[in-house]
Amino acid sequence: MARNTDNVKGLYLRGGVWHIDCRFRGQRLTQAVGPDKTQAIDVLRLWKTRVTNEEYFPNRAQGSLTCTAVLSAYWTEHLQHTGYAHVAKFFLDRVDSFFGSMAVKSLTEQDVADYSRTRGAQKNNRGELISSTTTRHELGILLQALRHCATRSKSCKIQKNPLAEARRPKGADPKRIVLDDGTANGEQWQALYSEVCAADRGVVLCLFETAMRPAEVFSMRWSWVEQVTPDLWLIRVPAENEKTSRGREIPISPSLLAHLKAVPRTNDVDALVFPNHYGKERHDIRVAFGGAVERAGLQNHGFTPYCLRRTRVSIWDSIDPAAARIASGHSPLDVHELHYVRIGRARLFRLVGLELAAREEYKVVAA
Repeated sequence: MARNTDNVKGLYLRGGVWHIDCRFRGQRLTQAVGPDKTQAIDVLRLWKTRVTNEEYFPNRAQGSLTCTAVLSAYWTEHLQHTGYAHVAKFFLDRVDSFFGSMAVKSLTEQDVADYSRTRGAQKNNRGELISSTTTRHELGILLQALRHCATRSKSCKIQKNPLAEARRPKGADPKRIVLDDGTANGEQWQALYSEVCAADRGVVLCLFETAMRPAEVFSMRWSWVEQVTPDLWLIRVPAENEKTSRGREIPISPSLLAHLKAVPRTNDVDALVFPNHYGKERHDIRVAFGGAVERAGLQNHGFTPYCLRRTRVSIWDSIDPAAARIASGHSPLDVHELHYVRIGRARLFRLVGLELAAREEYKVVAA
């Protein structure tokens, strides 16, 4: 049995032979030296000097280089200095547990496919199968580590990246994920909304009916809600709360208007429309939304709170593309729309199936 030494870290005695086994600056140093402890200490010191002078791995045969060494170098030289290091370390450890002992030169795209299949059959702490998104992130760490060591690394150079042409498994484009294929009040929306708890229903309904960004809904004040006629209301998003800093007007649908009229409110026009349990501004709804998605049996579709905005924009685009861009706060496509076409309130209200008489719109403009 190996016996660790108390005075020299990285050395151990086994069968009367001193061995080096340690990590130094992200590199693993291993060698059987001999029965002389002093010689082992000198060899260890020499190896550390070579690593410090960046002379060790450039001279080391790539055939003996393992994925653990590559991942360790990538972590030491890059990942640990990033703002997402704690998350990246989790992904890196998962990849290392599978690829760690494999020789770099023997890696193939089949190994990547095997990893995807293996991880896809495993479950997380909640008993759910590992998602394809998680697997993509984990494989991304491996591919990035190989590219790093092939191009930029100073301590773990590899002459050839065996997975230079490999790509992470493709997932669904999140910008294309919408409810009910972009149609209004479909089965998915009905199932989802029925599972949203009462405290969050206003936020979810507003996200779906107005195509507002989540941050805009969270900071929405009663002063933003404006009456045009007794039956027609709109939301005026101030420029300082709008992503493009232009401000915009959004028509309120009959279903959202009925909900807003039922919401208790004070005389304070600057009060939040949808505060949290403590009366403060919300910052996120992903957990509550994710729970509703799971209860509705839609967890395999990749739905997030932002898909409500995409769904509404898709619905509006089928009615009036130009008005849809204005109401959703997207930039106009060309000079024609930007300078020569006026998207009046009448066109905006048609997005929610309401008509604003020309005389009423004229009164609004004249005022």
